[in-house]
Amino acid sequence: MSRWRGRNLGIVFQFFQLMPTLTLLENIMLPMALCGSCGPVDREKRSLDLLRLVGLDNMANKLPAAVSGGSNKALPLRAPGK
Repeated sequence: MSRWRGRNLGIVFQFFQLMPTLTLLENIMLPMALCGSCGPVDREKRSLDLLRLVGLDNMANKLPAAVSGGSNKALPLRAPGK
């Protein structure tokens, strides 16, 4: 059940729970690594594609603190494996 939840269910919290010491790109790649939804070779490309979908690809290497609150909220709206 927890595996299904991790791949199919998303929750957006008031505080978006980004890892403050990881870049936006790394914050997207981390769940992919943890649930194995994307192979190691494809993670970065897939993550950049997802950032592009929400208009944050130009901020991929920034830390969450360096990005506006609205941009931080847009990041978790994409399911990591979709």
